Amino acid sequence: MREFFHSKILLTTSHRPSRNARRLVKVLAKLIPGCTKINRGKLTFKLLALQALDLNCDKLIVVRNRKGNPGYLDLYAVKPFGELIKECTVKLCGYSVSANYNKIATSIQRVLLNLMPALISNTVDIDTEFKIRTLECIIKIFNATVVSKNMNIERNENDVCMHITIPKIGKKSCTKKRNVIEIIFTRCSNGEKLLSLNICYNSYG
Repeated sequence: MREFFHSKILLTTSHRPSRNARRLVKVLAKLIPGCTKINRGKLTFKLLALQALDLNCDKLIVVRNRKGNPGYLDLYAVKPFGELIKECTVKLCGYSVSANYNKIATSIQRVLLNLMPALISNTVDIDTEFKIRTLECIIKIFNATVVSKNMNIERNENDVCMHITIPKIGKKSCTKKRNVIEIIFTRCSNGEKLLSLNICYNSYG
C-alpha cells in the first residue's frame, strides 16, 4: 500500500471568533489530516508561530471572521525562529455542516481528491489562472492527496473524499450560486456527506 506524507498543521481562529467560526474550526480539525487545533485566546502571531514550532507543525491555518461568520481561511508557512510567511487565502461565501461528521471518532488519515481535468479547463466561466491558484491553495489547506482513477489505492473507512465543482455561469444562474467553487467532503466508503464549502470567485489572497 502506498504511503502518503502530509504537512503538520496548526489550526486556530482570529481573535474573538464567532460561534460559527468556532464550530467550523471544530469540524476542520477532524477533517484535515495532521491537524492540531488550539484556542487562540490572546496569542499573537509570534506566539502562534512558536507554538507551531513546539508542536512540530510546518503550517498554520487561521479561520478569520467576516460579518459574524467564518469568512477566510489563511494559510501560513511556519519558518525557523518563529517567522510566518503567508502562502494563500481563500474566501468563504457559505458552508454547511452535516450531522454525519460526528461519526468520525478520530482525525482522518487522508483526504483524497480526484483532480479532474475539467476543473482547470476553459470550458467554465471562471478565469483559468484563478482556478489553478485557488485549487493549489485548497489542496495545501486541506492536506489533500491528489489521486486519479488509474491509481491503485486501497481506501478505508477513515478516508474522506473531496469533490470540487465549478458551476457554469448561465443567464438563469442564481446570484448566490454564481462565482463560487463548491467543495464537498464525503466518506469515501459510503458517500455520506460531511461538510460543504463555497469558495468565492476572485477571493484568492
